[in-house]
Amino acid sequence: MKNLIIVESPAKARTITNFLSKDYKVIASKGHIRDLPKSTFGITLDDETGDLVPKYSIPRDVNATVKELKKLAKEAEVIFIATDEDREGEAIGYHIAMAIGKEPTELPRIVFHEITKSAIIHAVENPRKLDMDSVDAQQTRRMLDRIVGYKLSPLLASKIQKGLSAGRVQSSTLKLVVEKEREIKAFKPEEFWTIDALFQKNIDAAIYDYNGLKIDKLTIKTEADASEIVDAAKSESFTVASIEKTKRKTKTPPPFMTSTLQQAASTQLGFSPKKTMMVAQKLYEGVKTDNGTMGVITYMRTDSMNLAKEAVEAARTYIKETYGDKYLPSKAKNYVTKSKGAQEAHEAIRPTMVEFDAKKAADYLSVDELKLYRLIYNRFLACQMTEAELESQTILFKGDKCTFKASGRKLLFDGFYKVTGHGDKDKLLPDLKKGQAVSLDDIKPEQHFTEPPARYNEASLIKKLESLGIGRPSTYAPTVTTLQTRKYIELEKKRIHPTEIAFTVTEMLEEHFPEIVDSNFTANMEETLDKVAEGKTSWQTILKEFYTPFLQKVEDGKKNIKSLKVAIP
Repeated sequence: MKNLIIVESPAKARTITNFLSKDYKVIASKGHIRDLPKSTFGITLDDETGDLVPKYSIPRDVNATVKELKKLAKEAEVIFIATDEDREGEAIGYHIAMAIGKEPTELPRIVFHEITKSAIIHAVENPRKLDMDSVDAQQTRRMLDRIVGYKLSPLLASKIQKGLSAGRVQSSTLKLVVEKEREIKAFKPEEFWTIDALFQKNIDAAIYDYNGLKIDKLTIKTEADASEIVDAAKSESFTVASIEKTKRKTKTPPPFMTSTLQQAASTQLGFSPKKTMMVAQKLYEGVKTDNGTMGVITYMRTDSMNLAKEAVEAARTYIKETYGDKYLPSKAKNYVTKSKGAQEAHEAIRPTMVEFDAKKAADYLSVDELKLYRLIYNRFLACQMTEAELESQTILFKGDKCTFKASGRKLLFDGFYKVTGHGDKDKLLPDLKKGQAVSLDDIKPEQHFTEPPARYNEASLIKKLESLGIGRPSTYAPTVTTLQTRKYIELEKKRIHPTEIAFTVTEMLEEHFPEIVDSNFTANMEETLDKVAEGKTSWQTILKEFYTPFLQKVEDGKKNIKSLKVAIP
């Protein structure tokens, strides 16, 4: 055997095997084959340098896999590392090399955004070296998480109750949920009134101005105020004071990245982030198509909005041929990634073949795969289409003291809505003339109370994490899942509620370990990890700066934190 290609997953291995000649054997490591040990801390201090040294071990259940990898590696002339193209993939590649006894930086490393024949062949022809800076960034993340989890969890268990855990990303995420609940508990509802009227038998309007005072949502506070306006309006005669029409455009949406895909799949398909990632992984690693088995979307863990030039050109051709020139902007659209740590080499999530449209896909994909694929496919086409044009209409009906406002809208040109669909129905206002007298046919005041802020759902929590820079594409879904598994949060009607113990733990951490629950600290650490990955900072510096003071705090905590354990008689 000439060439051995090692990937993480069996599905990925099967797909790649189809694209290459008999000279290549593709095998899966089945995920992490070398990691910090399960049952011990697994980090030691070097006596001379003070460096933190990870003691990796090969878990028992992967011994057979490692044995087979070693055997095949002996027989191969060239061994390619072909793990996913992100830090975690880079680290898995490093660990595979170590487990089979090879020098990691000497093995050719191949990377690709998509698992299609052309991408794989191009990758094999253009190998690079393992990027040790990325590996170090991932090792740092793993070790920081281990330090926090391993040292803080027993402290919580000893002071509050058995089985509790803390974590670098999970604890700052939990604090967001707890803070939201505190806001809701502290919320005092305010009374306000709306006044809606009906003109000309079928035009809905709302109070806009009374006696020269512009009426906002909370302007009318009492029933007495509302009645005064209603009584005034009933005695007045109204005319059309103004008719305004304004045109506006609705921007095309950007292509998906991990966080936005998880949000859209949650709101539009009702998928949990975890489910979205499982389905996306199948689409990425290879499904049956009319052209054989291949990946039909690009890599699903990304925070980039870059798009390959060829993909954009293919989309533009498809749009022109399918929908016509009106739907094609004069030049291709570019989107810039906002997220701080975006890895520029990556691409947005898009279909790998524009010709494999939803109609064709329906013959090959499972129900859930098709739903998610259609969402990704349509969003990608939409991001290269023309903007939608709408017209808003506003009519003001004026009496003596009261002015009412009616609003309407209509879609002038659907643009990208052609593929994504458009939720809002047109609401047309009849043609009236300025100065024309109109009849007030009905008017009703209604009492309301302001609502407390809404609890997060999984999608809005992920959006919040992303906006604060907490975590990275690979950690959003697992963080939420971890909090559920640990019984810190419960989902009720898709909304996230913190449990009693979540408050106890968050309060203790806020008092004694503020940086662990501080979203700024967690976000800055992400930026520091980016610097490690870019080779601008030594990973050992980061670890040492964190480790010693943190350990001191844990020791102080053991002595000073009052136990909240309830003695069971």
